[in-house]
Amino acid sequence: MLASIRTDGVHAASAARRMVELDSTDFDGWSLLAYVHRAYGWQYGAALTDARTAGDRVVYLDPTYVPGLAERAGLAAMAMDSTDIRQQLIRLQEADTTQALVRGTAYGLRMLLAPVSSLRLLAEQIARRPLQEWIAAFRLVRSGDPSRAALLAEALERTAPIGRAKSVADATVAQLRIARGQILSVDSAIAVDRNRFGGEDRRLERFIVASSIAGLIEPNDARRAVTSLGSDVPLDSAVHYVNTRSVIETGWALAAYHATVGDTGTAQAWRDVFAQLPDAGFQTDYRGSLRADIDARLAARRGDVSRAQELAGNAVRLWSVHSDNVFEDHPEVGMRFHLGTLLRINGGADSAVAIFRSLVPPTSWFGFYTPRAALELAELAAEIGEAEQARHYYRMVLSFWEASGPEVTSWRERVEAGLAALATAHN
Repeated sequence: MLASIRTDGVHAASAARRMVELDSTDFDGWSLLAYVHRAYGWQYGAALTDARTAGDRVVYLDPTYVPGLAERAGLAAMAMDSTDIRQQLIRLQEADTTQALVRGTAYGLRMLLAPVSSLRLLAEQIARRPLQEWIAAFRLVRSGDPSRAALLAEALERTAPIGRAKSVADATVAQLRIARGQILSVDSAIAVDRNRFGGEDRRLERFIVASSIAGLIEPNDARRAVTSLGSDVPLDSAVHYVNTRSVIETGWALAAYHATVGDTGTAQAWRDVFAQLPDAGFQTDYRGSLRADIDARLAARRGDVSRAQELAGNAVRLWSVHSDNVFEDHPEVGMRFHLGTLLRINGGADSAVAIFRSLVPPTSWFGFYTPRAALELAELAAEIGEAEQARHYYRMVLSFWEASGPEVTSWRERVEAGLAALATAHN
């Protein structure tokens, strides 16, 4: 359990395997193994089938265990395996349907299975459910089929009642739009009325800035968000706000932006601020990690990609906790993605694949990072002749960007060129 908390997949999986070897009916052992295979399998090469097998064992041992049912349903949804989705829906319907998680997960599975002709009506029904139900359904659908999630998002915008439910819906929909390459429309919406997002406006601005750092939008397109975040957490007084504002997340977004495409002096100044932040009791050297990440980006900007990879590796190692359930403005997620890109540049394809796998289903859903990582995985697969794997990831990218804004046009063209090259090679 300690290894799992520390997100140390290798040791967590080893311990869980030992538990079920000692007792094949050890429910906690199988439950832990199912989760670790899914969330941290990228660290040691576990596949989707490994997580499914362990998840099936959990449900077999206790068909009433709702978290196990939801976890197993999520694997089916992320794989978009219609046969498996139907099986998991049957299992859910036989469980305690008074629980919001069961109802929400079942709604999500129905949304993934429904014929196109009935999607809008079903989306309206889901959108009218209580927040705890529709949000469970929405998260499941967006992991399996972002285009269907977009239909549900439209229904939520129309039907969510004024108040907290409306604010949560607007922020959730905006997060999906950024992931789907409609980044500038969200930026414009915040500029017009940031209060509509119920306090999530700053997080959305960090998403916008981080998407620029990842190369999805032009640096100037993120300037409004950069300025806004800088006014919320001023560089010269950031330390004083550490207990009241998101100094770590905002500071990292601003520092990484300036290190990558902005003013390097500002990046260095933020690096000095990180050294002054208090010890928050994390199981990480987060201050050293933040500084190493900024140094890595500055080295990459100078063209020293070997040194940049070394520093980026230190940044990820020092943070040490590699969670699958944080938002995409979390510094470690950005560090992980950056390390993956440097590994690919420097010829470490196998290690890069492991990193990028951690950012896509079935491991996780990280907004705009997910299609970017999927594109990297597609191209890496194509380079070694794994055509079917490459097509899988290219299609995953297009499922996000099929209705993207003009800001990601060049990225879509890159995907389409990759698919065309695969078709030509096949012929």
